[in-house]
Amino acid sequence: MQNNDDPILRPKDAADYLGLSKGTLYKLVRGGELPKPISVWGRVTGIRRSHLNAFLERRADPRTHRVKPLSAHRDNPHNPALT
Repeated sequence: MQNNDDPILRPKDAADYLGLSKGTLYKLVRGGELPKPISVWGRVTGIRRSHLNAFLERRADPRTHRVKPLSAHRDNPHNPALT
C-alpha cells in the first residue's frame, strides 16, 4: 500500500515536478544525483516525491533560497567555471 504522504511519481510526472525534461531526469539518475526509479508493477516505474524534494534541497542556495541551475553542476561542460 502506498503512503499518500510520499507518493511515487511516474518519470514524466517527476520531471514535470522538477521543471525538467524526462531526458534530463534520466541524466540525473545516470549521474547519481537522483535514485533509480523503483518498479511499481511490471514495467511501470516511479520515483518517490521525498527523493525529488531531497534533490531540490541539496541544490538550493542557502543564501537566496533558490535552486541552482543545472548549468552550475561541476560535470556540466557548459559550466562557465570549467572554461
